[in-house]
Amino acid sequence: MQLDDIQELPHHLRLSIPDDYLDIFEHMNVQYYLKIFNDSVFDMFDGFGMNETYFIENQVAMFAVDQRLSFRSEVKAGETVATYSRLINRSDKKLHFMIFMINETQQTLAATLEGLGFHVSRETRRSSPFLDNVIPIIDKRLQSHN
Repeated sequence: MQLDDIQELPHHLRLSIPDDYLDIFEHMNVQYYLKIFNDSVFDMFDGFGMNETYFIENQVAMFAVDQRLSFRSEVKAGETVATYSRLINRSDKKLHFMIFMINETQQTLAATLEGLGFHVSRETRRSSPFLDNVIPIIDKRLQSHN
């Protein structure tokens, strides 16, 4: 995908990288990539109606079962990054998605996170179907991304 294509996807966050996100090699440390991706995933869930209230009231969760982080270009202090998401697939219990991190300062794709998450009952700790109120929202997003 080209940067223009990615920037047409749902946007989740934008931030300027602070100095304390750097490691000894003077670029953003992996822990902060993961934090940014994690925050973006929860923002994506929120867009489906799966916010904190949804998770608490329904005693459900989303568990990550596979995450593949790919670094494409360095991110340094003072540069601005933004994240965007694309749904790839879903079943009645799982979501397959990608989060793209663009370094807006350098106009490059900085990193991607491909993830697979399961909707889980917090009582049984087993996968459980998405609730009816979020399925149409997820499906509408999935259809627009395919």
